[in-house]
Amino acid sequence: MAISSVLALPLSDGQDHVGLLMLTQSKARNWNANDVVVLRTIGEQITIALNNAGLRRLVKNLSVTDEGSGLLNRASYLDLLQAEIRRALQQATPVTVMLMKFGKRSQLVKELGEEGLEATMQQVGKTISANIRQNDLAFRYDKTTIAVVLGETSEKDALLAVEKLRKLLDEVKVPEKETPVTFTAGLAQGVTRQHYDPVDIVTEVINRVEQALDAAVTAASKVVALPPSVASAAVA
Repeated sequence: MAISSVLALPLSDGQDHVGLLMLTQSKARNWNANDVVVLRTIGEQITIALNNAGLRRLVKNLSVTDEGSGLLNRASYLDLLQAEIRRALQQATPVTVMLMKFGKRSQLVKELGEEGLEATMQQVGKTISANIRQNDLAFRYDKTTIAVVLGETSEKDALLAVEKLRKLLDEVKVPEKETPVTFTAGLAQGVTRQHYDPVDIVTEVINRVEQALDAAVTAASKVVALPPSVASAAVA
């Protein structure tokens, strides 16, 4: 191959080895320290791009609960949230999880019937799927709850996103009642620190966002944001 000079740099995702970046030149060359620093930075960006591409492929390959709404299956929730947490750690960006609960299932079934409830949630899912960003992920968490993973989003920005969705969902009407769909929401920003294990981060944020939603339902609040290691919630 007429190669006279080679520089090999490992591509790593935390402690995991994911590949090798090799640079060759036909002439003899001494790779100086500045070259190596720049190329290591390029290598880090390549790793991030590979992870993002893998996440997008995973999303496309996973089935959704309903083709019409575009909401992802609950079974994919943990895997995709962990992938998003890893990306947040690599890029040093925040990630916030949101649970939106649209009433009590038993009561809604009594009022609307199973078909009416499902039709309402279909419309809700369509509205949410159409109005989140490309990198955000929306899941059918249970019969009346939708989970949204907001990448590169702090708790403060997530509160703004909740209000945006609330205004959009005002246009979705409950069948035969013509009343707006309402919801309560719980928010939790992930504790994305480099020395934390992604699995532990995911477990902690999942538990905390469920506690936030429970607090919102109990207090009849529109939205509760629960910060880490704090007993009381910040109610908005």
